[in-house]
Amino acid sequence: MSTTNKELLDRWKPFFNERNLSPDDVKSHIEEYYPNSQVKMIIHYIGKWDTNQLIMMGHSDYDENGNLMKFDSIIDRLDWLTKMSSRAIDIQVKDYPSRWECAIAVRKMIAIGSLDVSINDGYKWAEKHCFIDGEPIRKWTDLKKSYENAKERTKSGTIIDEFEEEYY
Repeated sequence: MSTTNKELLDRWKPFFNERNLSPDDVKSHIEEYYPNSQVKMIIHYIGKWDTNQLIMMGHSDYDENGNLMKFDSIIDRLDWLTKMSSRAIDIQVKDYPSRWECAIAVRKMIAIGSLDVSINDGYKWAEKHCFIDGEPIRKWTDLKKSYENAKERTKSGTIIDEFEEEYY
């Protein structure tokens, strides 16, 4: 997927010719992912990433199924980016004190629309992006079990009941 599509390469030919470059000089950097781990945006560039010795050539946007997206205008793309940013979540690692609290946070993100996946896929996302008391989540199914078990306890069960009343 990180390859540059032919349409972009054709558009860049004059630039290549003027500077004695070729398509092999173009590198790709995956800039953003969807919560389902599908690539959302790839930036194409020449030079060294994360330096000021970089020429950004363009980008490729993908839908949540991995299909290359084409926009009729820059305005359409900006509208799409705005929509995506309103649904976006901070992909930085999150640390929770317990598995059930992570599970409820994932369910809340799904309920409010910032994570647009099924509950199980949300747990799979958390397995890659969250920690429990500083430790990685070993299996996403642990979140599912912990949530169900916590419902049976007094304090956590009350919190989960209130959450479910508000969001389901």
